[in-house]
Amino acid sequence: MVRIRARCCNGWLGLPIVLVLPFVACHMESGDGGAVPDSYDVFIDSTSTAVASTHVELFGLASCDVCPPDDVAFGGCPPVRGPFESEIDVQWSNHSTGDRGGALHFVSGHCACLFSTCWVSYSHRWSATVPLVMGPNVIEVGAFGPAREPGLDTVTITRTPAAPAGVDARGGDGGIELRWEPVAEATSYNLYWSETSDLSSATASQVRGAVSPFQHGGLADERTIYYAVTAVSGIQEGPLSQVVWATAGWRTEVLPAPAGEGSWVYADTSIATDSLDHVHIHHSRREPSGMGVQQQNYHVTDSAGPWVSLPVALTAWTDAEIATDSRGNVHLSYLGLDGPTHAAESAGTWSSEVVGALGPCDSSLALDPLDRVHLAFRGGGVRYASNASGAWLVQIVDPGDPGCDQDISRLSLAVEGDGSAHVLYSGAAPSHGLQYATNQGGSWAFSMIAPGYIEGLSLAVDAEGTAHAAFVDGQSVLRHARREASGAWTVEQIDDALTLHTPALALDVFGHCHVSYFLSSGGGELRYATNSGGEWRVVRVDAAEYSETALTVDLHGRIHISYFAGGNPRYATHR
Repeated sequence: MVRIRARCCNGWLGLPIVLVLPFVACHMESGDGGAVPDSYDVFIDSTSTAVASTHVELFGLASCDVCPPDDVAFGGCPPVRGPFESEIDVQWSNHSTGDRGGALHFVSGHCACLFSTCWVSYSHRWSATVPLVMGPNVIEVGAFGPAREPGLDTVTITRTPAAPAGVDARGGDGGIELRWEPVAEATSYNLYWSETSDLSSATASQVRGAVSPFQHGGLADERTIYYAVTAVSGIQEGPLSQVVWATAGWRTEVLPAPAGEGSWVYADTSIATDSLDHVHIHHSRREPSGMGVQQQNYHVTDSAGPWVSLPVALTAWTDAEIATDSRGNVHLSYLGLDGPTHAAESAGTWSSEVVGALGPCDSSLALDPLDRVHLAFRGGGVRYASNASGAWLVQIVDPGDPGCDQDISRLSLAVEGDGSAHVLYSGAAPSHGLQYATNQGGSWAFSMIAPGYIEGLSLAVDAEGTAHAAFVDGQSVLRHARREASGAWTVEQIDDALTLHTPALALDVFGHCHVSYFLSSGGGELRYATNSGGEWRVVRVDAAEYSETALTVDLHGRIHISYFAGGNPRYATHR
């Protein structure tokens, strides 16, 4: 930012804009009260002389030389006259480019009142646009008038390349890949990286002459690195780009998504793998239609190689659940237009069936070892349905209505090896708390795990039939709860960072817990936590806005996460 000031007999006048050149018609009083002409004195006060634009805008304000005289009236503003031509002139020349020109002039009047006295004062304004070349630009400015000597001074403004845009960091096996968009007139790029977020060119490690895409290899898994890029033209280096980060060992990618204006921010998602470790993802998002906004569900998979996204059905709620059976067939559940719906895919063909009465929100799907389907949903309370007998049998688990929330799933179902069901649920009402129900003993038994408002929840059952829950409580603390043989729950803290949401829990074959969840503060990020090493370990996976998350562990113990970021569905894996 450059400020150009003019010195007058009675002090300084400055206007703080990109380049400000106020000129004051100065004079000196003679002994007999007459005015002795003086020169126009121009001074340049530089506070920042580096810009990345191709032009710089100059603006100025001068006391009037040939202007209407100030006018005073009582009881109201006198008429404001103008604009009028002024005999003051402002000229500029850029000695580095050879360009020169004059400023645009006009005179304006301003009325101010104090009690019943009002007066109009007039000012001379001007503006000019000066083109710049890469590197130093020596700009001379001058003020000229009919009765005074011209005032001249110079300022040097250095033009640098712009900061690179579209900087993106993606984790991978043993390293991180960085990409950015090209910058006009850049001849090379410098990369800066650090393990702290307060990255600066003075303190960060530097890689000169970096080329996009840049591979930062040799990094240990779960090591988070921050990056920024600058463009270089000749000897001129531009400002730092936006700082981005990624974690080595975690591969992240954007999933295919249908075109349209639908929101992926508050979409629901679920993820599963089949016996060949192919990934299957179920998305549900809001989409505009001729009748307003509707929910459309999609099945996304890499089973044929590249990711493919195909529409499944229109739904009555943003709701998505997925599971795969022993034959590799995909099963979905969602709240269809006619009620809670189970859909199955075999040899590329989908079939669907309505399970129960229309549920207002949330469903959760699980398969037992015999590939029988189990479904929990809300509809006149919390309900459980299974086709284990060959036909769908629907039971009321809890007749109370815990309430719904469009953007947060508060219902989770898990089934153990013998087909016993476990249901974890909460509600929009803060008084409902975190509730658990199981028919493990033949009839439904209930317990409360935690009181108060629950931000998000997820349930899993290990090979011994022990239930595990991950949830975010009203204090925004992510917790793990384990049901003991006595029926009591042991609760421990996983992560106490502020503004945590949407946990998704899965267990590996050893009974270790793996949780994905979202942190909304500080720009937002996807996180992963596990107790596979004994103590809970938290890993930052990817930058992301508010998002539902879903996690599964494949047969080889590899982690797969579905989530949303940058307005798109995304996938992360540690495999």
